[in-house]
Amino acid sequence: MTTYDPRLLRLVDRKHPVLRMVAQAVPVVNGEVRGVVRAMVEVMLRHNGVGLAAPQLGVPWRIVVVRQLPAVVGVPVSPDDHRVGTYINPVLIGQSDDLVAAYEGCLTLRGVVREIARPRSVMIEAIDFDGAPLGPHPLSGFAARVVQHECDHLEGKLITDHPDAGAERVVSAAGVLRGKAGGGA
Repeated sequence: MTTYDPRLLRLVDRKHPVLRMVAQAVPVVNGEVRGVVRAMVEVMLRHNGVGLAAPQLGVPWRIVVVRQLPAVVGVPVSPDDHRVGTYINPVLIGQSDDLVAAYEGCLTLRGVVREIARPRSVMIEAIDFDGAPLGPHPLSGFAARVVQHECDHLEGKLITDHPDAGAERVVSAAGVLRGKAGGGA
């Protein structure tokens, strides 16, 4: 595995090739991996995100961090804090049959949201921040949606790739959704 300096990690441009790669499994959770996880949490919080995958920082590793909601705005959150879920080498091992459509945004595609239908609940297995096995662990509702979105990044998939995605929307500076010309129907 390539070495990464957590102090240098930033969100990559939407055209960065790592966003289209299948991420590599993390062979062992060590200090470097934990440093990348800490950087991921810092970037996610700085950009008011609810989840982040390592490829979004240019790191082709199978790591996802998810802000546990409801999060308390303005309270510092660290990867050691129970309010941030860390999933290393996550595998979605089950999902509900019922789908729920909702708008999703992405820190890599700033300002773009798409309506995407996803399973209401999932079952996940992973390794946690300390290197311990996690799961099978059930997630439902918004948490399930965020984990599925972030796991898509680990497979090189963006919200704009979903064939069932609804019309693309652009969020203005005022937070108002408006249709994007040519953005699909």
